[in-house]
Amino acid sequence: MKKKNVYKLVIVAFVFLFVLPSMTLAQSFERQQADTTTSDYEISYTLTFSPDDISFETINGYDTIRLADCASSMKVGKPMLPVKHLRLALPGDMQATNVQILDIQREQLPGEYHLFPSQTPQQVSALTTQDAALVMDQKVYTSNQVYPEEVVVLTGQTDFAGQAIAVLEVYPMHYQPREKTISLVTSVTFANMEMMGISAVIISLYLFLLRNMNNMRP
Repeated sequence: MKKKNVYKLVIVAFVFLFVLPSMTLAQSFERQQADTTTSDYEISYTLTFSPDDISFETINGYDTIRLADCASSMKVGKPMLPVKHLRLALPGDMQATNVQILDIQREQLPGEYHLFPSQTPQQVSALTTQDAALVMDQKVYTSNQVYPEEVVVLTGQTDFAGQAIAVLEVYPMHYQPREKTISLVTSVTFANMEMMGISAVIISLYLFLLRNMNNMRP
């Protein structure tokens, strides 16, 4: 049997034994979270946000902002902004170690905003009185730096019935405290978090064989 045919058999074996089972379960979960694109086993995710999904309220002279399908950040004393929590399935036994932003689009919102600082949980009535003592991080509110600095943050990894799950936070809105302006991330695409693990080694070998098969002599 020619060497080239042997390499083909090895590649087919890798696909059916290791690649396809891992990708099928992972992608079925990912499609529930974000638009997923797979190319040469680089899995990327795209999230989009619209200004039409933004709503504002006022609490004791401060602006509060909501974004559809997002929670509110709860870092006490810091500007309360929308945050989207994501759980993305990882193929096989892979471990996420980092997030790489591939593309990002932003849009500046018109107007000025004095954002309400996140507080420890308390009765709503306490937040609407003039005597309410608000905790405010003056370092952030007087800074010329955009808050938060991050867009996509890998916060950890968990397990669901043996399936590895990457846990992420996405911050679609950013506040410039000194200028009192807000920008919206209308689209962000990020890659597969520099996965590590036995499956990653196997798949890397599979890709190497696939890409170099045509250069192998019979």
